[in-house]
Amino acid sequence: MWEEIHSKQKYVFTHQKNLVSANAEYIHSEDMLISIDKVKAQETKDIWLYGGSSIITSFINNNLIDEYRLSIHPFVLGSGKPLFEYLVDRVNLIHIKTNTYQSGVVQLIYNKNK
Repeated sequence: MWEEIHSKQKYVFTHQKNLVSANAEYIHSEDMLISIDKVKAQETKDIWLYGGSSIITSFINNNLIDEYRLSIHPFVLGSGKPLFEYLVDRVNLIHIKTNTYQSGVVQLIYNKNK
């Protein structure tokens, strides 16, 4: 699985300017919407967003997420950051599928209600 993930083109959204890497394309946060349109135009498959709550919230608030995959791990932290912060609007979702793994992880898959 890791080989497949690491073979994919990676885009890193950052507040820092002029970063360069052979393994990823860095996109300054101010250019996010323009860059996402370019990425979507050239990609033939789904785009997987992996990150913390602020980048995910930015994508949600800009209506850029079609499918949500939420994984619940079998332990309780007791504190931490909320999963979604500062959402502009409510997002209604439709449950599509549930995957359960031997590790105890439960993955819930939702589509955005259009």
